[in-house]
Amino acid sequence: MYGSIPPNNTAVSTYTLDLSSPITFVSPNLTQYTSGQLFYQSPILQNGLHTLSVNAPDTVVADASTEVFFDFLSYV
Repeated sequence: MYGSIPPNNTAVSTYTLDLSSPITFVSPNLTQYTSGQLFYQSPILQNGLHTLSVNAPDTVVADASTEVFFDFLSYV
């Protein structure tokens, strides 16, 4: 899962694959807009159906203006 990070923005998103423990991404606090940032990468999976749940809380680090932009999901 790849996304963009606006400047001066600390965004958090969590990723849960199937029934595994959630993995949290916390964006670095950057001074310029950055796109194509890797937010989540799964381990190698066996063939079959899988479910990826993504959660991006409304308010992060006590700042209601935090934003999460998802650019694209890539799978092979």
